[in-house]
Amino acid sequence: MADRLNLTKYEAANVFEKNEIKWRNDNNINLDNNADLLKNIDYRNKIFFEEVIKNPIFFIKKFIKKTATMFILDPLWVHESFYVDKTDPKAINDPKSYYNKNIYYKIAYSMFIYFFVIIGLFKFLKDFFLSKKKSDYSKFLIFNILSVLYFAAISGLWGNPKYLVPCMISICLFFSSGLTISSKYLQNLVKN
Repeated sequence: MADRLNLTKYEAANVFEKNEIKWRNDNNINLDNNADLLKNIDYRNKIFFEEVIKNPIFFIKKFIKKTATMFILDPLWVHESFYVDKTDPKAINDPKSYYNKNIYYKIAYSMFIYFFVIIGLFKFLKDFFLSKKKSDYSKFLIFNILSVLYFAAISGLWGNPKYLVPCMISICLFFSSGLTISSKYLQNLVKN
């Protein structure tokens, strides 16, 4: 709504809040009642989907950006989430730079990992589409690809790497394959 009506995100949040309070009052919604709480959740989902339909380009760009952010691997996420001081004035006044101070290291780390993942994935897809008979292992890897895509579709809007953790084993299958292919290539290169 902020993008569509050229408002700040705070102004748009105020509009949403006022409309929701009016809707709750008009429909006698009591948030202490579970049934009413579910109605309120349905109302929010309806409003969300209406906004997506009214501004699909913004939603697609936002979804791609957040999903890309989710795929930035953060090996120190647990440490940072426990030991970062969220009350620090820098965290309050400039959260973007405070929480992303190590972003370039994380991107470099991710690019290193995904380099081998992409090699393994392309090799698998090439073999999969060229073979006539599909092995059980090939079907298992297809399931893993679909699993990663599912998590990206469901959790992508949050843009948090912790939601990618269930996919790490699936990603590691392709990483190990890509690393093996690369090491064999380097061995052959050195021999020749």
